[in-house]
Order: sequence, then C-alpha cells, then structure tokens
Amino acid sequence: MERTGQRREGDVHRLAGRGGRAAPADDAAGARRAGRADLGPRPLKVGQDALAGIAELANIAAAAGADEVVLAWETHDVATACELPIVGPAPCLNMVLATPAGHVLHQFPYTEQLLSRSPEGWASVAPDWRPAAAPQPGGELVPPIKAAVNFSFTPIELDHPDPFGVTVVLMEQDGYRISLTEAFAR
Repeated sequence: MERTGQRREGDVHRLAGRGGRAAPADDAAGARRAGRADLGPRPLKVGQDALAGIAELANIAAAAGADEVVLAWETHDVATACELPIVGPAPCLNMVLATPAGHVLHQFPYTEQLLSRSPEGWASVAPDWRPAAAPQPGGELVPPIKAAVNFSFTPIELDHPDPFGVTVVLMEQDGYRISLTEAFAR
C-alpha cells in the first residue's frame, strides 16, 4: 500500500507510544491506499511452529499483491517463541517498513517500569522509552521476520477466481486473527 513519509512516520511514532499524527488516507497527497489488513498470529507452539506461523503472515500480503508491508514485533517475544538468540537491543519494539525494493528497520528500545504486582505474582509494567536508533535501511531482520518480508512479495498462484478471499478464509480457519478494511470488500 502506498503512503507518504508523513503517514509512515506517524505509524512509527504511534506504534512506539510516542503519539504521532495518523494522517487519513485522503491527507496523504497523491497517495493511494488500496486496503489495510491487521493480522495476529495463530496459536503457536515454541520453536519451528512459531517460525512458520510468523512467516505465514505474509500470505495475506502476497495474495493481495501488496506493494508495501509493515511488520511489528517485540524482540523478546519473537526470540522466545522461535527459540532464537536475542539480537539487537532488548527489550525493544521493532518495526519494518518493506517494499519489493527493500526495507527499513526501526527499533524502539525501552526498559520496563513496574506499575504493580498482583497477589498471584503477575506484574503490570509500562514501557519507559529509550532513545531510538536511526532508521536502518536494509537492517538485519530475525529469520521469521525476514521470511515474512520476502514471502510478502512472492505472488501466490491459486486456481481460484478470488485467491485473496480464499487465503483469508484458510488463514482464519488456521486461527490467524485478520481484520480488513472495507477497501478489500470491493
């Protein structure tokens, strides 16, 4: 989905909890937004299943013929789920903006502030944002995110009149959480 730099920066800052202005699609001068899909992974088992489940998020973008994708993840969450070593700052909220021509990695490190603890021992924490590094064009991505970015721009060839619709249904049946804008209904 094409968007202006202003829109992207708003996404980055909102995602990192820094406010940021969300420019409506019609504010983005000359930008075209065909649709937006918000996805959440299916229930995952630790290890290879998590690696595959994260990479499979790309199926929606590939089926839609996306020209831009945004993926966000927390360093500890992906490392733990996929049994990978922690690479880069941690804890850290990461976001990649990708097109077929390349990607830019944004990293938002933080420390956790303990807000409270329940009688059962559960902790409630809030992020204390640290200074963000400069955006990293072509920055190193962890394997499941790299696979998701690469697969997002690999066309899916299905012998069906609505390959996107079939992909959505199949992914929902597998347990993925999918929310689409009205633009996809057209």
